[in-house]
Amino acid sequence: THAWGFVRFFFNDDRTEANYTVDVKGIGQNVVIGADMHVGAPGSNGPLVRHLADGGFIVTAGRLTLTPTELAGFTSGNWYVVLKTVDHPEGEIRGQVVVPADFLPASPPAATPPAQRPAQPPSPAQAASAPGFIQPPSTGDAGLR
Repeated sequence: THAWGFVRFFFNDDRTEANYTVDVKGIGQNVVIGADMHVGAPGSNGPLVRHLADGGFIVTAGRLTLTPTELAGFTSGNWYVVLKTVDHPEGEIRGQVVVPADFLPASPPAATPPAQRPAQPPSPAQAASAPGFIQPPSTGDAGLR
């Protein structure tokens, strides 16, 4: 096939909602019949998780909400997106969803008893050099490989 494309997800800070774009290259919009996200390891097929778009597009966008269980699946590397066309209704192209290593937000720190709290919060430089400091997550971009 001459088709190629990508899907890009733009998540909110807690990773429960995302805007996404599906962008197709190399074929006309008149042959695209849809895009779907499925569960399946690389090289294997699996059930539908989300319908992303109906056909007739080259670029389209949408929004999705994920439960904690779905977010775990999304970040596992076992979800993929398929572009379906008139010539290949089961899938013209496919890409596994991949996320950056720091995609999931850091857990909030455990509460410190009041007697042990410092009088003033540490400066950003002090906090960054403190043991156990966790760098905030990236912008939350995720995509396909």
